[in-house]
Amino acid sequence: DEAISSYIFMNETEVKFRVKSFNAVRGKIKKLGGVCEWKGEERNYFFDTKDSALRKQKATLRLRERENGPAALTIKITPEQDHGKYKVMREYEITVSDVTETARMLELLGFAQWFQYKKYREHWRLGKAHIELDVAGRLRFVEIEASKKKIDALAEALKLDWKNSTTKGYLFILNAR
Repeated sequence: DEAISSYIFMNETEVKFRVKSFNAVRGKIKKLGGVCEWKGEERNYFFDTKDSALRKQKATLRLRERENGPAALTIKITPEQDHGKYKVMREYEITVSDVTETARMLELLGFAQWFQYKKYREHWRLGKAHIELDVAGRLRFVEIEASKKKIDALAEALKLDWKNSTTKGYLFILNAR
């Protein structure tokens, strides 16, 4: 039996920037002292009740499987307050040892999988900030998760264009919502 670790992020703040290539951004992250902690394919499975109770509450329940990394069960809740150019969500996440058994447990609790997608991700850490280089379908995004002030500073340092930013999640971007 593997131990289960639990992580609680009270307020996750992030912004995605659509880019054509990661080459310049990756080089700038390295120059700033960023470290790539993980890269590989992620498979994301979304669950809800038959009457879409979670989506009606602006919440998502996701089971994520990572190539060469730990799997996780996450619930994200969007607060009612608008945060402008930033996406702010309450996030709760636990590491799970078996994706198939976790999915079975969710189904026994009355949840059904309603959407899935995969993406390629490079997970970078720069101080307390997380920078993700994501390829979802034919789209490329640089996602910065940090404080609002740090997101602003990193967007400037990485030469990311706010005109190409979004607070939408991949569910919306990939036309699932």
